[in-house]
Amino acid sequence: MRCRVFCNALIFLSVSLLFPLGARAEQVLKVMDGRVKEISSEKHELVLSYRHPVSGQMEEKTFEVDTATGFPEGMRFQDLRPNQPLSVDYQEGPQGKAHAVRIRAVPLRGVPIDRKVIF
Repeated sequence: MRCRVFCNALIFLSVSLLFPLGARAEQVLKVMDGRVKEISSEKHELVLSYRHPVSGQMEEKTFEVDTATGFPEGMRFQDLRPNQPLSVDYQEGPQGKAHAVRIRAVPLRGVPIDRKVIF
């Protein structure tokens, strides 16, 4: 009985050393919607301005963009413009840096209507 417990503990320890939990956390894909605040072609970075869901405050997040970042057909990193609404799928890196996996333009929905004009 003692040998079985000891063997199970040894197996668990060796597996946990081979597959650390931190490596799994990096694989989680997160999504953020916001507006382009800044674009840096030299640094290959994109700064997105968004409203924090809990505090309601406007915050900024910087994303690293590289050749592996996916864009929809007909869209390039050079086509991004300030104040453009975007949706960014990203992964957090080991130092807390966000790496953009996919960037999509968010279509503006509907047409704003001014009641003063209608009535």
